[in-house]
Order: sequence, then C-alpha cells, then structure tokens
Amino acid sequence: MKRNYFLLLASLMSFASAAQAHFPNQTPEADYAESRSLYDRALYSSASEGFQSILQRVDKQTDLAEQSHCYKVLCAIKLMNRDADEQVHGFLQSYPTSARRVELLIEMSEYAFNRRRYKDAKKWLKQLDGVKLPKAQRAAVQFKLGYSYFLLKAYDLARPQFAAVKASKYPDAQSAQYYYGHIAYLDSNDVTALACFEPLKSHLDCDDESFGFVKCLIKFLFRLTVCNNACP
Repeated sequence: MKRNYFLLLASLMSFASAAQAHFPNQTPEADYAESRSLYDRALYSSASEGFQSILQRVDKQTDLAEQSHCYKVLCAIKLMNRDADEQVHGFLQSYPTSARRVELLIEMSEYAFNRRRYKDAKKWLKQLDGVKLPKAQRAAVQFKLGYSYFLLKAYDLARPQFAAVKASKYPDAQSAQYYYGHIAYLDSNDVTALACFEPLKSHLDCDDESFGFVKCLIKFLFRLTVCNNACP
C-alpha cells in the first residue's frame, strides 16, 4: 500500500512539473519572453506550447495575442506541420491588417516552394504582388514565382517574372536568364534563346551534369543560327 502511495505521489509530482513547464505560474508577458527565447533557439515545439498557453489566457484583441498567434503559426511552418496552411489562413482571417502578414506570406511561400509544392507556392507568392519589398527580396520572390509557373508549364506567366529578374544584379539573375532562354527555345525563338544561353557558357561548371545539356543546346542553336543566316 505504501509503495502504491509513493508511486501515485511521484506521478502527481511529475504531472505538476510538466504542467508548470507548459503553463507556468507567471504573467503572460513573462511567458511570451520565454517562448520567444525558445523560438529564437529553434526550439519550435516547446515555443509553440508556450504561445498556445498565452493564447488561452489573454484577450484575442490584444497585441500580445496577435504576436503569440503569429509565432505559433511560424512554429507550425518551421516544424512543417501538415496544418500550417490552415493556421496561416486562420491568422490572416483573425488579423487581416496585421503588420506580420507579409512575413507569414513569405515564410509560407518558402515552405511550399522548398517542399516542391509549386501550386501552393504560386498561390502564396501571388499574394505578394503589389507589396513593397526590398529589391533583393522582390527579385527572389519573382524568381520563385517564375520557376513555379515554369514547372507548372505556364510559360507565358513565367516569362515576365524571369525577364524582370534576369535584368537585375541579384543572385538569381543568371538562373532567370537560363529559364527565360529555355522558354524562348520552347517557343522556337532560337535567336533569343541563343542570346540568353551564350553568355552563360563561362559560368557553367563542366562537371555539373545538370547543366551539361545546356552546352549541347548552345552548340546546336549556334549551328542553327549560322545555317539560317547562310540560307538565302
């Protein structure tokens, strides 16, 4: 009997300790600071529990609730939760004018793009149209949107995205130039395709098999252009 009592006491103490970890007996503001610290250290699961605890104790209309809700959604994205999409929609419906809206759209588009869910990525990236972004970030968004369209074979929609990026000085410029040329090649616009591919020769790695076919394509298009110019 005494042994059972000690086992029960140990279980209760363990439960109380766990409850204190997730629902600490302190102010929501203090819990928010701790949860932010966990988030900043990439401890997203624990941070999410902390933010959820705060949401259960504060008024939904407060800034603390909005920030906690946003970070809880960000945790879901970082953890690649299956309901991350729904959580983002839920936040945007609850706080349609939130200053964190753009941040969530970018994070969600990155999540979908990195998981090769290009239909979803396109959906989130399109919502950034008309949003003022730093130039480098805008170029990255345009490239990802163009690439998503490209893989979905929506070439007419991909073309202007790549055109804008290839004219820039940002890291995706050369890749955008390649895909712009590839679309021109698919459209049988050999002169434009060659003009895009030719400058890329010096940037291609001979050991990179993924770009090996581009070198062959350059040679083919060059011969085709020479032939066309030579024919009356």
